[in-house]
Amino acid sequence: VPEQVAKPVADPAGGAVPSGTKVTLSTATEGATIYYTTDGSEPTSSSAEYTAPIEVTTEMTIKAIAAKDGMLDSEVMEEHYTILSPEQVAKPVADPSGGAVPSGTRVTLSTATEGATIYYTTDGSTPSRSSMEYTAPIEVASEMTIKAIAAKDGMLDSQVMTESYTILSPEQVAKPVADPSGGAVPSGTRVTLSTATEGATIYYTTDGSTPSRSSMEYTAPIEVASEMTIKAIAMKSGMLDSELMEEQYTIETIPAPANLTASAANRSVTLEWDAVTETGSVTYAVYQAEGASAPVDPANWRLVQSNIAMNSYIVTGLTNGKTYVFAVKAVSAEGTSDFSNVATATPRASGGNSGSGGGGGGRGLSNNADLADLQVWAGGKPLNLSPSFASGTTAYTARTTSEQVELVVKEAHSAAKVILQDKVMADRAKVDLEEGKNTFVLTVRAENDAEKNYTLTIYRETPQPSEPAIEFSDIAGHWAKNYILRAVEKGFVSGYPDGTFKPNNPVTRAEFTVMLAGALKLKSEGTALTFADNEQIGEWAKQAVAQAVEARIIDGYDDGSFRPNNRITRAEMAAMIARSLTLQTNPGMSTGIADDEVIPQWAKGAVEAICKLGIVDGRGGNRFVANEIATRAEATVILLRMLEVNKS
Repeated sequence: VPEQVAKPVADPAGGAVPSGTKVTLSTATEGATIYYTTDGSEPTSSSAEYTAPIEVTTEMTIKAIAAKDGMLDSEVMEEHYTILSPEQVAKPVADPSGGAVPSGTRVTLSTATEGATIYYTTDGSTPSRSSMEYTAPIEVASEMTIKAIAAKDGMLDSQVMTESYTILSPEQVAKPVADPSGGAVPSGTRVTLSTATEGATIYYTTDGSTPSRSSMEYTAPIEVASEMTIKAIAMKSGMLDSELMEEQYTIETIPAPANLTASAANRSVTLEWDAVTETGSVTYAVYQAEGASAPVDPANWRLVQSNIAMNSYIVTGLTNGKTYVFAVKAVSAEGTSDFSNVATATPRASGGNSGSGGGGGGRGLSNNADLADLQVWAGGKPLNLSPSFASGTTAYTARTTSEQVELVVKEAHSAAKVILQDKVMADRAKVDLEEGKNTFVLTVRAENDAEKNYTLTIYRETPQPSEPAIEFSDIAGHWAKNYILRAVEKGFVSGYPDGTFKPNNPVTRAEFTVMLAGALKLKSEGTALTFADNEQIGEWAKQAVAQAVEARIIDGYDDGSFRPNNRITRAEMAAMIARSLTLQTNPGMSTGIADDEVIPQWAKGAVEAICKLGIVDGRGGNRFVANEIATRAEATVILLRMLEVNKS
């Protein structure tokens, strides 16, 4: 029996193969010829002779035999091939992905398939290999839908990526803040403008027109020498311009003394008038002329005496029987008032009263135990009293670095006496001060022995060293400079990395809580926070907030939130200080402050209490401006004063 030719072998063997796979056939029998079919029919020596690899591009069955003269034909080889689905290119990815983005955002496209090319459209149409080829980031300047595919030879095109973009409304620059805010101010007041937005530029006008980028750029404080309206906006590239700030300023006028009376005596006249209390510390100047009416030409008034601290004066050296006319002016650092009303008097050697304010006849003893004026002087200058003097107010606070001050008093009734430290005062007395809190009780004893006590608390503060170790680039000449340096030294405030302190920047509720906790040196871990917006409280502030909650210094709003990023108002700050000192407050009481009607009811007791202690000052005109935003400088000063009160 003749030998049989070896059965052909296919490489690769049948199965799923990529389109274009080339199949080689071979036989182990040397010199044998292979015949094959690809249509499933049985091969014979008349079928196609195998001479080159067979390309598989569709589903196919290869059948083959090997034949050689003198040998039996081989068994039939049969291999079935199917086509593998080609691999698909990875779908493109956009960075950033679709959504609301700032105008000008640049979107990058990428695919995980090495060597693939990305094609895209921005008009919402479906991309193809004839669309724009991606070579650089795509800028989104308006609402846009980016569609993209990735393609590579030998692979299926990727799925279509679709990302839709809208334009975010740009963030708005913070509205400028003026310090001091509008109102009546002394001539020459310098107004500083600031914005909480870092890097913003402020443009302003002083003629009432609306500012723009072509207006004056703010680079230095604006001097107010006459009535003026400052309007300002803050701008920064890529952000919306701020809201318009508008502050109107008028020049403080010193009221003329009122109700001048003249009481004649032997060769003298006693003048009395109402003290001017609507402005800072004042002195008075007395003028006289001969006759029963004021001179037609004001230049004919003769100055009798200036720098009078009290609201009364005795003019001596007059001629009995001659009629004189008198007037008074008030004088302060801001200027000089107009003349008061005039008063006439005719001195007499003896007898009743020949003055315009006189009287006569018998009378009972006076029970008037009021002060008409109270001043505190140090270093030749009057100190600010808090609150400003009013005869019905009996408690005052002042601050100084001096070791000794001079108290100047004026009784409302000439027969009353002022007693200080068990001694009857003249119209002035010097007292020494210890460091910290000094309390003086001035007892006014009326003619009928009725008494009224006035309490004066003076805090002697430690002077700032002449060469402080800490300095900031933006506090030179600032009213709070020394306070800021002391607070930094105590460790509860700090500056910024660029060497600035930003004293006029606003303070958030979280920031003030951290400052307050640092000033009080709260040490506990605090209580667990349950505010509805806990996640908005930064990690840097959470422990301080927890400590303040535990100490009952702060609580949240009615909706259960804390609102850590809200700017703190002066009213909120007053309430936190009052709680820190555990002051007794009456929420509904009137504060006696000029703008009492705008102070929230819940804050009135706290405002009254801390003003009485001299912890906080108003912003001119005896206004507290409770709903205004507190600045870093104000917060720093108030915390220092709180510590001094707490210490004493």
